[in-house]
Amino acid sequence: IIGRKTFLYTPIYTIPHGWESSMKEALMLFGNSTLEKGNLERTLEDFLPWDDLHWNIFYSMKDNVRTDFKAVAQEVSVTSSTVKRHFYEAVLPYCNVSHYFFPKGYDYYNQSFIIIKSDYEKGLVDSLCKLPCTSYVYPLEEELILSIFHEGINDLMKAFQKMEEAGYIKNYLLLVPLAYW
Repeated sequence: IIGRKTFLYTPIYTIPHGWESSMKEALMLFGNSTLEKGNLERTLEDFLPWDDLHWNIFYSMKDNVRTDFKAVAQEVSVTSSTVKRHFYEAVLPYCNVSHYFFPKGYDYYNQSFIIIKSDYEKGLVDSLCKLPCTSYVYPLEEELILSIFHEGINDLMKAFQKMEEAGYIKNYLLLVPLAYW
């Protein structure tokens, strides 16, 4: 199959708890996890009920949510109290806020994409918290795409092999970029 059609559901960004562990240790813990059966709930966000003002506030603040409301107000030609009210009541509730964490800096790690089929999706995603870095999870209709940051592909492959041998993973496809531009 060269291409196929599927829904992309609301992404999940893990909060890493293994940041004090070495990557090798964390991947060993991840690979040896005991998982409970259960799939993730898949949700699709509705269309945004925003008008032009909401979009203008979003675009003004999307790169830095700490932007002063007064500066945004000048940019979008309303008062700062209007910006504040619309931001908290209409814009922020529709945003998926993620907190990325990379103890050695984002550029230090390798990134691999894994397409996975499992009846243990919840446990698998919960176990990603054992890693020292944030992982990205993109639920599709029948599988997950995981974006995992690591220091060595061999350790990552061993962890997934252990999970497959334990029966937690039906199958997976590991995609490793050969070079970053």
